[in-house]
Amino acid sequence: MSLMGALNAATSSLSAQSKALANISDNLANSQTTAYKAGNTSFSSLVAGSGSSSSGGVTATNRSNNTVGGLLAESTNATDLAIEGDGYFIVTDDNQNGQTYYTRNGEFDIDSDGYLENNGYYLMGWPTDNAGNVTGGASENALAPIDLDSVQSSVEATTSIEIQANLPADAVGPETIETSPSITTALSSDIAADDGDTLSFDINGTSITATAGTSTTGAITVSDIAAAINAETATTGVSASIDAGGSLILASNAAGATASITIDNVSVGGTNTGLTTANLATIGIADAGADGTETVTGTTTNNDGSTFTTSLEVFDSLGTGATVEARWTKTGENSWEMVLSDPVLSSSGGAAGTTSSTPIAITFNEDGSLASTNPSPPTFEISNWTTGAADSEISLNLGTVGDDNGLTQHASDETTPDINLKKVTQDGLAYGTLSAVEISDDGSVIAFFDNGEDRVIYKIPVATFGNPNGLSESSGGIYSRSSTSGNSTLHEAGDDGAGSIKGFRLESSTTDTSEEFSSMLTAQQAYSASSQIMSTANSMFDKLLDAVR
Repeated sequence: MSLMGALNAATSSLSAQSKALANISDNLANSQTTAYKAGNTSFSSLVAGSGSSSSGGVTATNRSNNTVGGLLAESTNATDLAIEGDGYFIVTDDNQNGQTYYTRNGEFDIDSDGYLENNGYYLMGWPTDNAGNVTGGASENALAPIDLDSVQSSVEATTSIEIQANLPADAVGPETIETSPSITTALSSDIAADDGDTLSFDINGTSITATAGTSTTGAITVSDIAAAINAETATTGVSASIDAGGSLILASNAAGATASITIDNVSVGGTNTGLTTANLATIGIADAGADGTETVTGTTTNNDGSTFTTSLEVFDSLGTGATVEARWTKTGENSWEMVLSDPVLSSSGGAAGTTSSTPIAITFNEDGSLASTNPSPPTFEISNWTTGAADSEISLNLGTVGDDNGLTQHASDETTPDINLKKVTQDGLAYGTLSAVEISDDGSVIAFFDNGEDRVIYKIPVATFGNPNGLSESSGGIYSRSSTSGNSTLHEAGDDGAGSIKGFRLESSTTDTSEEFSSMLTAQQAYSASSQIMSTANSMFDKLLDAVR
């Protein structure tokens, strides 16, 4: 090996170590860059000439490490994405018909047009139907930029309502209240009569006779009349009493609408002309007719059991909201009745339609669980919607018979028992607007609307390559296919060896700063040594030239 060979080797070493230092510098500069893949320097020896000590020096090339994944760091942005495992996101440089690229940089944001975008590159996904199934195939040609502004909420008519509630077992059931007939007469003083004169009348068909002089000479007293009536109580069913003012009171011993007191057939006997059949007022029935007849009857009042109301929200086929009132009435021991009202518009309170439903009978077991409903299952219809919507047929899910997953009947232990409405859910939907977006591990883009609807609107695929280190790199962590990398293969995230997609995550740079500093020291020492070789060779050349002179 000659001095020229030494100079050539040292010069190549300086060039190689310069490349290594540039690579180290690039890695350190991107130690915080999302999804940056730290490269390293590969050194190869060069051989020149022939002989046992021939040398050509060294050459350096950059080597990609695209297969190494960085740590996943948490983020507060739902559209920040990372791939855990192998693969790349597919992006395009135009939201219409741009060229396809690949990246692991998942710092996507929603731009002003509603697209998921990162530094001018738009995330691609497969559009899905309302059931979340991919439409149009799973090839790269079926991909489209993810456009959130194009997503529309659906509307659904209510077809089912599920109710979970406790009906108070200690609520008052139906009651029958019966009152007895009674007469408070105007008779409060003795009737003047000769001893032995009589006043006779019938009560409920039984003859009653009071005689003057029985207790007081020259009079028929109120006490005499009361005693005569009470003597026949067993037959007439009527008792007499005298109140604090001395008035005669007649009261039936029976109650209810079938109980009555009838006074008729009044007659007098004796010499006192003041006792006449026409003057019934003498026994206190001042409002009776001249025929001497007076009848009063008792009453029977049937009171319903305790009643409670709850509101049920429903939607028509146009997504218009309405409220149906459910009226719950206790009809007996462990039994209730549910009646549904006509719907009213939630927005204005105006009439919305007509409810067609028979009362729903509900019974409970002794342990408070649901025993039965009639009809079973309970349903109701709403027709003549004022909104122009189609008629609705709605089923009611009140729970499983023998279980407590719907309606129950337990004591409320309240002074004023009330229904405890725990949960009411229905499957109808009003029109809504997009409120949030999340991405699941399988790449499903889930849209959440303010009407409570959520559904998958896109599926984000993961692209893999036979040789990912052969991809051509551009600024911003963007890669494109090359003859070395081969064509991409698209997968659903998490399938066939492709990585899963993590929302609220970003992939960190793979730069290891401690390793880079170590490599930098090595490159510095090698560069310094090569410089020393050149300096030594230069001195030796000077000695040679001096010898020639």
